[in-house]
Amino acid sequence: KERVPGKSGEQYVFRHKWKVLVGVITPLILVPLFLAIAFFYNSSHNRALVEIKGETAVLAKNAAVDIELFLKEYQSSLRFMALMFGVEQLHDPEVMQKLHSKMEKSGGGFIALDLFDMKGHLVSYVGYSKSSSPQESEWVEGAEGKNVIIGTTSYGSAKVPHLFIAIKLYQQNGVPFIFRGIFSNFIINDLLSRIRLDVIQDVFLATESGMLISSSKYCGGPGDTVCLPTGKDLPRAVLEEDFSSFNGIRMPVFIGAAKIDHTKIILGLILLEDEVRQLMAPIRNLIYTVLAPAVFVVICIVICLVTYVVHGLYGADLRRHEYLQQVERNDKLASVGRLAAGVAHEVNNPLAIINEKAGLIKDMFTYTDDYKADERLVSTVDSIIKAVERAGSITHRLLGFARKIEVSVEKINIEHLIRETFGFLKKEAEYKNIQIKVKVAKNVPEIITDRGKLQQILLNIINNAFAAMDEGGEIDVTVRRLSGQRAVSIKVRDVGCGISEENMKLIFEPFFSTKTQSGGTGLGLAITYGLIRDLHGTLEVESKVGIGTTFSITLPFRMETY
Repeated sequence: KERVPGKSGEQYVFRHKWKVLVGVITPLILVPLFLAIAFFYNSSHNRALVEIKGETAVLAKNAAVDIELFLKEYQSSLRFMALMFGVEQLHDPEVMQKLHSKMEKSGGGFIALDLFDMKGHLVSYVGYSKSSSPQESEWVEGAEGKNVIIGTTSYGSAKVPHLFIAIKLYQQNGVPFIFRGIFSNFIINDLLSRIRLDVIQDVFLATESGMLISSSKYCGGPGDTVCLPTGKDLPRAVLEEDFSSFNGIRMPVFIGAAKIDHTKIILGLILLEDEVRQLMAPIRNLIYTVLAPAVFVVICIVICLVTYVVHGLYGADLRRHEYLQQVERNDKLASVGRLAAGVAHEVNNPLAIINEKAGLIKDMFTYTDDYKADERLVSTVDSIIKAVERAGSITHRLLGFARKIEVSVEKINIEHLIRETFGFLKKEAEYKNIQIKVKVAKNVPEIITDRGKLQQILLNIINNAFAAMDEGGEIDVTVRRLSGQRAVSIKVRDVGCGISEENMKLIFEPFFSTKTQSGGTGLGLAITYGLIRDLHGTLEVESKVGIGTTFSITLPFRMETY
């Protein structure tokens, strides 16, 4: 809303204030809310990362256990076949071939078999090509004190790593030999593919140095280097942020690793970060479900509070404007009062001289026989004295308006006072053919107030009503007791020309009058307003152009004097 209060012409754009407050307060409330939600989401995301990393390590350990069971199964099968033929017969290549054939018929798994003595010399073998026959192996040196050895060896023309299992066998004379079976990469890859779950994207075997033993979906084939967490604290998992060097993966991945017991082989697996997103999906849905209504409620509360505050400011500004107008009006009345006091003082002096001289003339006429019998001269002098007394009463009222004179408080019958006031105007009412109706409720009590001021108030208001009406008008005066209050209401209604909205704001201004051409001074209502204020009452005006005007006076039962 926009308005122009006072004389300064300053514009108070409360709509702009409302927008500014809403624009400032809303972010002040929403920013901490969003920060709290962001902190909660970040904390939940970090917890999800820890949870997925822990789950990755557990999955790696479980997969390693599956590999260990697989190796134990083939260890038992290898030992059983070796004992069935005997160590001595395994020296014969034909027996080795026969054993290899039986193992392939029972399910396979080994692509080559060989027998070494404890010095690493090859005794017999099967499954090798002529260009890749096994030679003395350094791995045999680590077989001292071990009954089972699990490791890797290069096999085939490509010399790619293959997993092997070796067991220690003894001849009847107690001489030890090492019987080894080399696994096919196909069976290893098949085993690992069966370990894959929905969450596990890739499973592979590698050496401690990070060389692949089996094929990997993302990291390459046997012999390639793979990124694996190493150390003595396996199983463990890491989050690899940049995995683009391995098969072009653009998103972060979880890499888990677990060591196969009694070996130097590490099982690795990969989980994509999609698992974190899936884990965070319920949290995101919860945030969206809570955040949207919360933001809506916060905005509504801010709008309601700001609207309430701005309306309060607007009302306070209106009251401030009214008080400023009242102060301005009082200043004008004070100025008029000072002017009236000066005029009254200056007029009182010649009036006093006229009164004294008129009295002297009357005395002279009275004591002189020539003029004593002249009634016309005596009556003329009496008229002069009465006119002076009337002018004195007028200056007295001017002084009463200018300064606080002694208050004469007495008990008054309002109906009698109203009818007495109309008695002063009876001739004028008859001249204009104006009907006067007075209606006083039965429950209206006598009030204690200043009789002279109340009569002056009624005279001013009724004079204005007479001036507003042509011949044949009507004035209604209604007096009633206000319900629930110790006060009476006096309403004076006329059917005159009415007052326009523009003039309604100025009627109590001193010297404002619409009857200046017919002798109006513009002081009647200004003085009336001050008198009603002195009586601790209020004055309200309602008017419609062409219909009439109603003055409502409210007076307390008893005017307190101080």
